[in-house]
Amino acid sequence: KRGERQLVMISVYGRDLKKVFTYKNFRYPEFVEVLRDEKEMIKRFVETVKEYRPDVITGFNSDLFDFPVLRERAQKLKVKLDDLSIDRSGVTLSKRARVSSARLKGIVHVDIFGFVNNILAPMLQTEVLSLDAVSSEILGDEKIEMEYSEMLKAWKEGENLGVLASYALKDAELTYRLSLVLFPQIFELTRIVGQTLFDVSRMTYSQLVEWYYTKRAKEVNRVVPNQPHFEEIQMRQKETYTGGYVKEPDAGLHENLAVIDFASLYPSIIATYNISIETLNCNCCKGDGNKVPGLPYWFCGKKRGFESEVIYDLIKERQRLKEEMNKFNKGSVEFNLLNNRQMALKTIANASYGYFAFPASKWYSKECAESVTAFGRDWIIRILNEAELKGFRPLYGDTDSAFLGLGKKDRQELLSFLEELNKRLPGVMRMDLEGFYLRGIFIPKEIGGGVAKKRYALIDENGNLKVRGLEKVRRDWSMISKTTQEEVLRLVLEKKDAQGAVEYVRDTIRRLKELKVDIKDLVVYEQLSKPLSEYKLLAPHIGAAKKLLEKGIPVGEGSVIGFVIERGSGSISDRAQPLEFADLKNVDTDYYINNQIIPASLRILKVLGITEKDLLP
Repeated sequence: KRGERQLVMISVYGRDLKKVFTYKNFRYPEFVEVLRDEKEMIKRFVETVKEYRPDVITGFNSDLFDFPVLRERAQKLKVKLDDLSIDRSGVTLSKRARVSSARLKGIVHVDIFGFVNNILAPMLQTEVLSLDAVSSEILGDEKIEMEYSEMLKAWKEGENLGVLASYALKDAELTYRLSLVLFPQIFELTRIVGQTLFDVSRMTYSQLVEWYYTKRAKEVNRVVPNQPHFEEIQMRQKETYTGGYVKEPDAGLHENLAVIDFASLYPSIIATYNISIETLNCNCCKGDGNKVPGLPYWFCGKKRGFESEVIYDLIKERQRLKEEMNKFNKGSVEFNLLNNRQMALKTIANASYGYFAFPASKWYSKECAESVTAFGRDWIIRILNEAELKGFRPLYGDTDSAFLGLGKKDRQELLSFLEELNKRLPGVMRMDLEGFYLRGIFIPKEIGGGVAKKRYALIDENGNLKVRGLEKVRRDWSMISKTTQEEVLRLVLEKKDAQGAVEYVRDTIRRLKELKVDIKDLVVYEQLSKPLSEYKLLAPHIGAAKKLLEKGIPVGEGSVIGFVIERGSGSISDRAQPLEFADLKNVDTDYYINNQIIPASLRILKVLGITEKDLLP
């Protein structure tokens, strides 16, 4: 029925299990089991879970989609889900603050999406956290390509159902394989913070730090601070302070660079300078403690504070584990175990600074947070100045990184400079070589001159690109703009061929005007971060999501919406058409030329004196 969700297939994948359940006859592969109807299919799934008796059931967005839909259909069809839990309590759906979860008794349900979204996302290149994008980056494998309209047609017309079944099984397989990669890290975090696998897999950075601090406080018989009241949180949200230092570079193309950066800068500052709430402006070290550059604060130089000691222990243990890793072959069981432990420690240590500044933190301290960034600014400025005195050219500095032009100096001289720095750095602070690069380009702001923060591209001697702040690594641009920009970067950075880059852009525009492109290259993907009803502004992906709902296609928090911009009247949001219903001949080519291809290309080529007029064929 229109607007009513219906389950047509359920796929499960495990070590000794590979099944797809459905209820429409077809010449399926052997892993498909055909039941009488949707009701019997759900029953069979429940029976399979009971027979298999897994310790863990994992899904991708299963808190917000799989289990809610399963329960909704089970209630509609009067199917009992009791046996999904050991105590026959079925599926319990709950929501704490903004976190929804589906709980099974006796079987741990882990939604991999939650961990990816809360913890892993900053470390990934992709900004679209779909199963396809995450699997592609982590596993090097992808979903089977099949549009929603193709699935609908396959089911209604009874054709290509074998492909649909393979599509469903592949989703389960990718989720299972992701769990094999990510579970060791989650297990280590569970061990470190002392909370359950169910809870830890859904925690944010601040929650991990809070529970770890709570655990350590109890171990040393310290009183855990109270949770702040709502009014106090609101007051904290209004407090501001200066963040990391950014040295603006000369916009343009540079050759022969090296990038050095601090290893876990903020955690190492906390540990080195004893930054803790109780050591702030202590009476015993007045005028003689760890003075904060540019601020009227100091931290005790005689007695360790709680937070700094906790972070110091994390850093030292991580160093010990990394040294231990060197004794084993990369990829061995021992190496992987130690690596997962040190990664879990790094996750908590790196979140410690942010927890000082988190308004709902039990260990909140604006003074501690701004002291950390003040020490950070002081050190990166010192490093840049010392590099200049040694004959290197400081091209750019960003919070914890220094981009240096080598000029006539060789790489060994840079390494010697780095070794010298590390001998003089205090406490547990250390700088590492991030890499050597053949060329780099820093992109100017479109308005007001200067150079934008974190908007650059580098290429190493193996042809590997490192891109920050450009469309290539952003989700809110189409593939045609990303691939065009990447090719422009390659032509400029690898071949120094600006004219070739201009010709490439012109050719791309010509092909688009002639509709000699794949519509999938014009799709923009955005993810719904909350329920559709909570959005007040009509952004393009919201407009497209509403059109999906009108067609009876369920969307909700966590859904990835793919859309193209079509010709017609109204705003961009009004003309955003879901990919499922888009037609290449209706695409607004002018929109893509003027708002996607040219801006993405001009970001780079403007530095070389090329104008928008030069790019038009």
